[in-house]
Amino acid sequence: MSTVYGFGKHRKDLEASGGNIQKALMVSAALCLFGGMVTNWTRQYFWLTQHFYIMTNMFNKLAFLTLYYRIFSMPTFRKICVALVIISVFRGVSFTLVGIFQCTPIQKVWIKSTPGHCVNTRVQR
Repeated sequence: MSTVYGFGKHRKDLEASGGNIQKALMVSAALCLFGGMVTNWTRQYFWLTQHFYIMTNMFNKLAFLTLYYRIFSMPTFRKICVALVIISVFRGVSFTLVGIFQCTPIQKVWIKSTPGHCVNTRVQR
């Protein structure tokens, strides 16, 4: 959205192409701060990308753990790897489910005026 107004370009290039630096900075600040200019679909995509981030971290951990499992043949080390795989899968799935169902109904995450309730995520930090 802010790239429409020229955010990310040099000031000389922005002025030459007819972009508006004030609008570019204002829109990018609104996206960073989740102010009034952020639409429901941006909140929805932000909510969705959180789950992809959690699952990507889980799969990265699993990739390293399976690599270690294949490289090292010590039985104790392999048991530790299996235990860590189980913990990583449990953590990834549980954090994803908590993130998905943090509000009832789910739409309350991105539509704040929807009646319902949300878990206080500030307490979990």
